[in-house]
Amino acid sequence: MSLTLGDLLEQEDLGLELIAGDERCLVRPVAGAHSIEIADPVPWLQEDWVMLMTGVRLRGSPREQRRLVAEVASGGMAALGFGVGVVFKDVPAAMRDEAERRSFPLFVIPLRTPFREVVGFVNRSLLSSDVYLLRRAVSIQDYLMDGLHEAHPEDAIVTRLASTLDSVVLLFGATGVLEAAGGGHGSLAAAIWSHIEASPSAQRFELDGWHVSSFPVTPKDGVRRWLAVATQRRSRPEQVTRPVIRTAQRLLELIALVRHGGAAEERAARAELLASALQGGAGDDPGWIGQRVRALGLTFEEAGRVVVFAHAGAVQPGGGSDAVSLRPRLDALLLDAGLPYLVGPRGDRLVALVQGDGPPPLEQWVWALSSDGVAVLAGAGRPVRSLSGVPESLRDAELAVDQLRRRRVQEPGALCFEGIDLGAWLVGSSAPEGLEPRVASVLGELKRHERLFETLLAYLDADLDVGRAAAALHLHQNSLRYRLRRIEAILGRSLHDLPTLANLYLAVLADATLIQGDGRAAGG
Repeated sequence: MSLTLGDLLEQEDLGLELIAGDERCLVRPVAGAHSIEIADPVPWLQEDWVMLMTGVRLRGSPREQRRLVAEVASGGMAALGFGVGVVFKDVPAAMRDEAERRSFPLFVIPLRTPFREVVGFVNRSLLSSDVYLLRRAVSIQDYLMDGLHEAHPEDAIVTRLASTLDSVVLLFGATGVLEAAGGGHGSLAAAIWSHIEASPSAQRFELDGWHVSSFPVTPKDGVRRWLAVATQRRSRPEQVTRPVIRTAQRLLELIALVRHGGAAEERAARAELLASALQGGAGDDPGWIGQRVRALGLTFEEAGRVVVFAHAGAVQPGGGSDAVSLRPRLDALLLDAGLPYLVGPRGDRLVALVQGDGPPPLEQWVWALSSDGVAVLAGAGRPVRSLSGVPESLRDAELAVDQLRRRRVQEPGALCFEGIDLGAWLVGSSAPEGLEPRVASVLGELKRHERLFETLLAYLDADLDVGRAAAALHLHQNSLRYRLRRIEAILGRSLHDLPTLANLYLAVLADATLIQGDGRAAGG
């Protein structure tokens, strides 16, 4: 019900006559009217205002007359009203010509109509319109708040907002999953999310004839989501849409905040259950642990896996760089994926037990969790179909993360059980008390010769390439070959013997595992 230029021109007692501009200009909104004769008037007026003038300073200057029309048209004014019979008998031809060329509305104000009558009519109409719009906005806000009583309040609020604004309204999760939609046109969702993801802030943009506005929905201590409103009509009154959309934002944030309080207790319960399962205390016992796990959807009708998340770089004590801080974002990812899960901390790592059909989308999760220059690693263990297999899947997942860390490349990475090196898995699956004496029997003598042990590590790391190993140690190749012969003398075996190389490789892996486990070096 906002005032338009057509409403103003149709007011018969004012006697206004449109002399430039077509019928399309009649729907232009009018936000005010003001009489002004100064040079450069646009900075003194607001967008969608009607400028009224008699042309006092324009006599004898067609160039200035054209320039004024061009300035007012480009400045976003609704129209230009020219009073005749005071300075000019008729509207100057240059002004009329420039207005027609630009399709800018120019109308005549007869001598009998004081400018104050035009301004008064606009002000009275706007006051009546403002009261109407205020009442409508309050009514819509009440209608939205009633949606809180529905079984699914978020769906109700989005649907009601779409119907009242005659728009498409979409609610996106943190990763772009469509959580609620109203007004149809679900085909817009992917394209709208692409815009939001590329510029994660409140914005307005055009999309295939749709005018789209996006707004963040960010409850305190919660996960950010996005509300998008798309319409094919520009003329919606902002006095209604702004407060109504803001109300919808706050209601959605309120719902998330209430849920967040209950979710905190649920997260603690999930972490407690996961800790019991990782320790192997649950087994296949159908007791309280099994019952509570099944209540959360982990029925093992589909296989589950343990997934371990860690930062690629070294963790600084007290520095807050451990992977546990990733939990809110990981919770959002798993909820969006619709997978039954448990999540909890384990030292400086974050551990999840996830049930799903097939291997989890580790790489997608890793890239979603890596941000602000912090790279995340993820390892997934073997698939299991009961709680009794969870500890073994955990060992696999930790082996996968350790294998990724040995790359010494601090960038995101993911590795499933099926991709773990056989040697690393054999070593990692062995009990430390059995590993230590075997490792000492292979490496004990070599580790007493620090340079020779360093040479062996470089040689293995270079895939037995003498040139690469020598370069890594800053040695001449002949010097490296001399050290290799000394290693062969200590071992009493040739380094060209495949079983010898296999034993050395496995022993070095096991030695690294023992050092990571309790700080001791076998045979050292």
